[in-house]
Amino acid sequence: MDINEWYKSAERGTSGDMVYDILGDWKEEIEQLTQWIDDLQSKMYINCVYCGHRYGPQDEVPATMAEALKEHIEICEKHPMSKIRIENAELASKLIHREEELEPLRENLRGLLEIHEVLKEKLEEKDKELEILRHEIRIKDKR
Repeated sequence: MDINEWYKSAERGTSGDMVYDILGDWKEEIEQLTQWIDDLQSKMYINCVYCGHRYGPQDEVPATMAEALKEHIEICEKHPMSKIRIENAELASKLIHREEELEPLRENLRGLLEIHEVLKEKLEEKDKELEILRHEIRIKDKR
């Protein structure tokens, strides 16, 4: 069922289950087209456009030519993904280093927050004591 048929049936109030039918049809079509591409490429040469590495029909490849190219991209030093992988590894390393540098500061901050809480409680106690003293002074002044 194509999308136009689905719209027409949806206008007539057909159940939403048709969406799942369409998705299933599309998934099946994608699988068929992928297999077709694999079949077409099985007797061709495929080159890496970045380094020129060539896979051909006589090469022993683990899967399809497209899969072979994907695997090559993972190791190709001239492919832009290599630069991204290297940068990503460097950034991850820097992030870990920064995390290690921040840990002592976090510990200090935790300590300061604990001290702050203790001082806050003491201040509240002193405020209560002061309020009691003020109240006592007002009572004495009224006498």
